[in-house]
Amino acid sequence: GDPLHLVDHIKPEARENRTKYILGGGRRSSDGNRAEISYLWEQLSPREQDVTVLVCRGYTNEQIARSLNITIASVKTYLRFVFLTIQVRDRVELRLKFYNFEFKHKPPHM
Repeated sequence: GDPLHLVDHIKPEARENRTKYILGGGRRSSDGNRAEISYLWEQLSPREQDVTVLVCRGYTNEQIARSLNITIASVKTYLRFVFLTIQVRDRVELRLKFYNFEFKHKPPHM
């Protein structure tokens, strides 16, 4: 029930691997422009934000549907729009995009 507060907890030995990944052409969204991430977040509807928060918490589609009192098909539809809006391909990329994002949004019934 607590609001999600994501922070960067990288072990020193992992930091080197992360730097190699970033310098190698890859990009972690947590290193990106916070203004861009905030802008993309604001482009989502309230229900899409609900789904995004729950995905970032590790919920399955079934758990999201149950939590928001919607169908699994609706969850999948919301996720398609979220992926398009946030410009990611899947749940993993979505979670990476919002890795350090502090959600000030609490889904209903949570």
